[in-house]
Amino acid sequence: MLKGIGATTAAALAGGAVPASGAAETSDDAVTLGDFESGLAGWRGVGETTLDRVAKSERPAAVTSGDHALAATTDRTAGRIENEERVRNADLVANPSLFATVTPGRIPGSDVAISVRFRLHYVDDGLFGDDTGVVESDAQTVRPHAPAVVSWDLRELAETTRADATKLEIDWSPATDSASDSLDSDAGEAWTVVVDDVHLTDDGDRIRRLRLGEHFERLQFALGAYRSTEVHLRTEHLESGEFVFASGSSVPYTVETLTDDGVEFVLDGVEYLFGGEWL
Repeated sequence: MLKGIGATTAAALAGGAVPASGAAETSDDAVTLGDFESGLAGWRGVGETTLDRVAKSERPAAVTSGDHALAATTDRTAGRIENEERVRNADLVANPSLFATVTPGRIPGSDVAISVRFRLHYVDDGLFGDDTGVVESDAQTVRPHAPAVVSWDLRELAETTRADATKLEIDWSPATDSASDSLDSDAGEAWTVVVDDVHLTDDGDRIRRLRLGEHFERLQFALGAYRSTEVHLRTEHLESGEFVFASGSSVPYTVETLTDDGVEFVLDGVEYLFGGEWL
């Protein structure tokens, strides 16, 4: 039964319970692709990107799991890291939810946000023998010096693609059309992106919680801080109303429990589907 779920959700989102910058919630059965406690975990820098570890004492906000994270440094406007060994040995079919915590520095001389993508290489059994295919996630925007959990729901890929994965890349570039996203663009001086807690799970709901949190953060950025919830309709299985922001603008929402015990949350026209334990 719904009991003021819209207000509860808004308060959680506004308070940072499940936004992109929320705290890590790695499950005990997660498949670790990089925790960086004892080394680089098989990760390599691509091009001019060099890797090192950074301690929590040096970057307490960026090291979100354990005592160390990966520091990727480049003097270009974009960078990339890759891992083959961990991905080849991981089961991406049973664990299709991919997460990483990313904390970008500031590109020298710029205040732009950073666009982060995952890229997966796989064996493609074509007509002319084995070849390598590449698929990539949508870009996710991360603000400088703000830790963010980026994710990719690998269920959108064929099981054969996941089963035959050979390499995972994480790359980043300026989130603006006015700056080049080439690995060869000169940034003028070195800057660092910290990556931590790269892992796989079977938790698809967490990805959708993150996406909902990111959506709510974008609304607050555009409309001001969340102020209140106005409920227009509430029944046993349905609630609809508006979230009100500091600018005076409001955004509609609807929450409905489904016949299969799932929950559909519609925020400003965008649907998010969850299982029973969704927030």
